[in-house]
Amino acid sequence: MYKHIAFDPSEKNFGYAVILCESCNKDAETMFNRTIVTYGTIKPVEKTLISRLSHISIELKELRNRYIDFKTPTFVWIEEQAFWDSKKGFNAAAKQDIIKSAASSGLPIPIFMDVAKITLVSPIKWRGQVPEKTLKNRIANKYAISLKGLDSHSIDALGLALYGASQV
Repeated sequence: MYKHIAFDPSEKNFGYAVILCESCNKDAETMFNRTIVTYGTIKPVEKTLISRLSHISIELKELRNRYIDFKTPTFVWIEEQAFWDSKKGFNAAAKQDIIKSAASSGLPIPIFMDVAKITLVSPIKWRGQVPEKTLKNRIANKYAISLKGLDSHSIDALGLALYGASQV
């Protein structure tokens, strides 16, 4: 049994998913005896960046305390933020946006580094270039759940957890 914890980070909406997977098939990306433990989005309401990041940090520590059992091998998957375009160089993101994204992407690392193998994954690597609707259908079908009412950060975290499970 393996535990996969995935994060779609943002300083305003921080998606997460925790799944258990007994065995995985890398080629077909099928999982056997998979269980969604929890998923959702942390949505801090504080006005300052440091306050929002502190709020997210506290929630991540609670996730760790609730779902790490030290018996189940655990993998953490974090969607890394892309600011480089091979044709255009840096994209139009302002320096402040880059700082915010780097800070939010790095939040889970010190919280989980002593209990899990942590991997940063680019969006293009885990989701490919499929249309959003196709991606949502794949995620819903793999978990056999409805994604209605879920925001994109929760959905992406569920998708990233599936990707992660297929890599072990």
